[in-house]
Amino acid sequence: MCGIVGYIGNRDAFPILIKGLQRLEYRGYDSAGVAMISPEGDLNVYKKKGKVSDLLDSCKDKNKSGNIGIGHTRWATHGEPNDVNSHPHYSQTKDLVIIHNGIIENYASIKEGLQKRGHTFLSETDTEVLIHFIEDIQENNHCALDEAVRLALTKVVGAYAIVIMSLEDPNLLIAARKGSPLVIGVGKNEYFIASDATPIIEYTNEVVYLNDFEIAVINDGKLKIKTVEDAPMTPYIQKLEMELEAIEKADPIVADVLREGDPDSGLAALVAAEEMKSPEIRDALAWACLHHPSRAVRVNAGATLFYMAGLAEDPMALDFRTIYIELGDEDPAVRRKAFEQICDIVGMPPELAG
Repeated sequence: MCGIVGYIGNRDAFPILIKGLQRLEYRGYDSAGVAMISPEGDLNVYKKKGKVSDLLDSCKDKNKSGNIGIGHTRWATHGEPNDVNSHPHYSQTKDLVIIHNGIIENYASIKEGLQKRGHTFLSETDTEVLIHFIEDIQENNHCALDEAVRLALTKVVGAYAIVIMSLEDPNLLIAARKGSPLVIGVGKNEYFIASDATPIIEYTNEVVYLNDFEIAVINDGKLKIKTVEDAPMTPYIQKLEMELEAIEKADPIVADVLREGDPDSGLAALVAAEEMKSPEIRDALAWACLHHPSRAVRVNAGATLFYMAGLAEDPMALDFRTIYIELGDEDPAVRRKAFEQICDIVGMPPELAG
């Protein structure tokens, strides 16, 4: 599973990206990388197989300055886990860079066409193909980058959450989603992008959740959203109701419980150890079930509570799918109703989650 972080504003981007990636480590990954545009106009990309700490060590003495940047943790799908296949990926000219969650199913045919037009690829990934494709469209259609992104997304098949940065326009970030979650934090003259709200809540409690087939364009301090069909949308800003302190307290416990599971699938981790029965773990899961900013964690925490109650080895096989769907809802009232149903089924007091 992959994690995305992006920042544009007046702060130093690198510390925000690293802290954000660390907050997303619970998702599981095999490599990490960042890209920043420096005040001198350099597009610096640093990526490393291993943990975020390995990435930090590898770029310790390198230029990490810049007020705009993107970061990524990768779980290998196309190509083995190594430095080259890690994100971010450059375009052909190295003027563009991209991070991507999801799978582009028709990347092979797109890649073949690009190779015939002289494109060369460094990695084995579908992601590098996508950024080359976007640049190719921009050059051949003589259009703006956001239009090139839109046109490319009408041609690709599969799921994606992407963020793109351009050396030619250091005040621009473009994000889009289909199938993979993406949230934008709205600050004062600054914006944050992430796979879920966990990396954002420290800086702002105002967020916009992108819907499928939407493209967000952040340029010169303004956020605009449009669809892949080029229809303008009004950003719907929501307020987060969770507290950073509670997230930091619960996250290590929840991460340990869910480590062996795949949060994207919604399946509970196969956890049979007796320590699973401890009140501390149960309480952390109860809190995460209702309040965690990650939809995947909320759903997985609820499934694990069913498992802990001995209702099934795979609680998703039970007839509780409506409850899981409601746990993923962005409306706190809907989540509360689902959580109270869980408490009733497993015999747990609803006050546990606060």
